[in-house]
Amino acid sequence: MIGIADIDLIQGSTAIIRLTFEDLLQSGLTPLDLRDFDSIELDVKKEALIDSPVLLSLVIGTGLTIIGENHNILEILFNRAFPTIDIITLRYDILFIKNQVFTTLVGGQINLTKVVTI
Repeated sequence: MIGIADIDLIQGSTAIIRLTFEDLLQSGLTPLDLRDFDSIELDVKKEALIDSPVLLSLVIGTGLTIIGENHNILEILFNRAFPTIDIITLRYDILFIKNQVFTTLVGGQINLTKVVTI
C-alpha cells in the first residue's frame, strides 16, 4: 500500500470523500488517469485481515466515480453510512485492477461517530 487516508464519518449520514491520485513513477505532479484501470473497488471490513468478511464494497458506478479534468480524482459516496453497525472503527482499502493484477494504492480506517437522538 502506498498511501494511508483515514476517513471520519457520522454514522447514518451521507458523505462524499474525494481522493486525488498522482503518478509517482513520473516526475513532478503528474495526474494518474484512473480510467486506465480495468476496475477500481473499495472494500470495507471489520478488521484489516485478508480473510475478514467484506461489509461494504463500492465500485465505479456504484459509490465510486472518477472525476476531474485529468480523471485523477476518485469520488467516494457513503450513502447513509453504516446505520446499524455497532463498530466504531472499520478498515478499508481501495483495489486498483489492471490486466488481472490487483494493487492496493490507498487504505486506512473509517472512524464512525455515533449520534444519539433524544
